[in-house]
Amino acid sequence: MNLPGTVPGVSTSTIPSFRWSELARRPAEVGAALDQHGEVTVQRGSQSLRLGPSDSPDVVQVFRDLCRLLSSLANSGEPGQVTVILERAWPWTRALPPKDQLELVGEVGRVAEMSESLGTYRPLLDVIAHWRRTALAWADGLAPVEPIAIDDVLRAERPEV
Repeated sequence: MNLPGTVPGVSTSTIPSFRWSELARRPAEVGAALDQHGEVTVQRGSQSLRLGPSDSPDVVQVFRDLCRLLSSLANSGEPGQVTVILERAWPWTRALPPKDQLELVGEVGRVAEMSESLGTYRPLLDVIAHWRRTALAWADGLAPVEPIAIDDVLRAERPEV
C-alpha cells in the first residue's frame, strides 16, 4: 500500500516518494512522511531530491578540522617530517623546492588559523590554489623571475605563472 501522495508503484518499505508539485500543494503530508520515515524523495521528471539527515559531516566542521591540522603541521618544528607529510597529503607539492614547501606550510598554517577564527575559508582556499599554480609552474619547468618579497621579508622564489 502506498502512502497518500506517493508515486504509484513505490512500496512503503522504501523511502516515500512524492511528486514535485505535491511538495508545494501538500507540504504537511510530505512533512509527516519525513517525520515517520526519516527521509523522503521528491521526484521532478527524471530528477530526484532527497530530504533527510545528512550522511556527510558539516562542511564548516571539516574546514575547522583542516585548519587545525594545517596549523599543527606548520608549528611542528620538524621541517623534514613536515615535507614528508605534505608530499603524502598533497602530492602536487613534490614539484616545489623544499624551501617553498616549508614556506607553503607556514603560510597555509597562518591563513588556516586566521580563517578558522574569522569563520571564512575563502582566504585558505585562495592560498592553496595559488600554491598549486606555483607547483604547476615549477612542474612545467618555469624558472623564478625574481624573489617575491612581502613586508620586506623574502618569502619564496616563485616562477611566473
